[in-house]
Amino acid sequence: MNLLHEFATASARITTRHRDFLVSAGVLQVDATHTSSIGWRLVGGHLEPVPAEPQTYTARRLVGWSQVWADPAGGAGLSGAFEPVSDAPQSPGTESVKAFIVPVGSPDSDTGMWAEVWDLCAFNLARPGHWWLRSGLAEMIGEDYVADCVETGAAVRLVATPLDWLRAGGRAACVLDWSRIDPRAAFAGCSRVEPAAPDLGRTLKARIRQLARAPFVIGEAAATETAHA
Repeated sequence: MNLLHEFATASARITTRHRDFLVSAGVLQVDATHTSSIGWRLVGGHLEPVPAEPQTYTARRLVGWSQVWADPAGGAGLSGAFEPVSDAPQSPGTESVKAFIVPVGSPDSDTGMWAEVWDLCAFNLARPGHWWLRSGLAEMIGEDYVADCVETGAAVRLVATPLDWLRAGGRAACVLDWSRIDPRAAFAGCSRVEPAAPDLGRTLKARIRQLARAPFVIGEAAATETAHA
């Protein structure tokens, strides 16, 4: 499963029509920007660095589009896995869903382009609070953004859905699977986390309290007296 290639294919499907749908949903930026003092040129199929004046340029696509097999049932949040319609036959309990695809990975620090993608998140604009994962490895979108906040001391903006993450132009964090993430580790080193809504803040606090509780009962040791001769 080459998810970098899979996302490249999905991102190439983005047309003016898809951009119009995203704009109507409040997404004004579909590509990340990157500032660098190094330019790049394609030589023999490979990127080579070229010294240049510092400039900001479009680095990587933040969203793609695909038709996927997914289980349409379920409540808010993560609702299972998906497969592209083009890659697999329909599985029992799934339906064809027209979905926007958000990559979960890490960018190259020099070029700003995607260096690795370990998961993809699919959602439909009609139900943006309901999403599916491709590999199931992702816990959160925006790990590179959180790392930047740790380095600069800026507060982390925490949003509720992948659509909200797109609305923020990728400059936010979004938890995809609250059942697996440990916020104490995910936001370690952060000076402050600012949830975008009160209910999101309550979810964050509840998850931290849940992890702080011991998953087992600790018995009380019986007191004993030491016999003296």
